[in-house]
Amino acid sequence: MIHTLRCTILLTVTSLLAGCGSGDSVQLYQYSGTVTFEGQPVVYGQVEFLPDVEKGNDGPRGVAEIIDGKYDTSANGGRGFIGGAAILKITALKQRPPEVADETQEVPPVESICVAFPMEMSLEEKSTTIDLKIPVEADGYNGFKAQASSSRDP
Repeated sequence: MIHTLRCTILLTVTSLLAGCGSGDSVQLYQYSGTVTFEGQPVVYGQVEFLPDVEKGNDGPRGVAEIIDGKYDTSANGGRGFIGGAAILKITALKQRPPEVADETQEVPPVESICVAFPMEMSLEEKSTTIDLKIPVEADGYNGFKAQASSSRDP
């Protein structure tokens, strides 16, 4: 699980950096706030901001790491978002993964609340604070497994 999360975060960051060309002239806004599940702060995870293309929004993705129930797209490793119609994909863990110096070292799995749980939102086109409450039905959700099973359906 931890290896999967690290790969997911690495792929997300890589895809974000791929879209960071010097020709980007899109206004990005900074979002920050808290992330809770069942009234408790999410210990660790990630919020990914995706434009909702079905609602006519298009542009680069945004991302923020969740640490001790707080996220901020302007923090180190984060990236702002264009605002407007969005799908937030939230990955929430019950504990922070252990730090390892050697990536080949095996680490114990970390239990997740949800992986890439989608939440549709309309975000203001200005930097602002948004508190996110993960709904109870997100418990156990894995967006990667859901995506893989739906891609096999005829």
